[in-house]
Amino acid sequence: MNENLNRIINNKLLVFRILWLGITSSVLIFVGLSYYLSHAQPPPPESLNDSMSTVFLLMAVSSFAVSLSLGKFWNIKHSGPFNRDTFIESKKNLRTQHGQAIWSEKDIQTLTTFTDTELLRISALEKGFIRFIMELVTAETCGLLGFLTVYLSGQFLKILPFAAMSLAALLLKWPTEEKFK
Repeated sequence: MNENLNRIINNKLLVFRILWLGITSSVLIFVGLSYYLSHAQPPPPESLNDSMSTVFLLMAVSSFAVSLSLGKFWNIKHSGPFNRDTFIESKKNLRTQHGQAIWSEKDIQTLTTFTDTELLRISALEKGFIRFIMELVTAETCGLLGFLTVYLSGQFLKILPFAAMSLAALLLKWPTEEKFK
């Protein structure tokens, strides 16, 4: 396999993994803040009733389901004829607009040596970026709803099912190239 292709794909996956780590860390921070809140102050006088807690749990289950099923409904495969010149030109435009952080001159020159199949692999990663962010955000929503439940009820243990759903969805979303094909 082409080592330049591996380098470009691994750089893109590194960005995805850094984002994944940040979102996963936020869920763990929600758990830590929930523990602190539940022990640092007495429960609010009008604590969250069970029906509201159930509503938050149902919302979290819905977010969990959306996070897991989004990839099945959001197709990132290239449709229609692939134009390599347009693809490479779009990377040059990104470089012009945003500088070296997006595409280096070396990477753009390297793109011209790739086959259409190799360029399609890079394209799939780029097209999958927005879907990946949406999957992470919907998974994180479970943890956020758990934090809200603890904040309103003052009961730390109420975050556990929310955090478990969130972390399970996030673990299943660890970015690999196979998930973007």
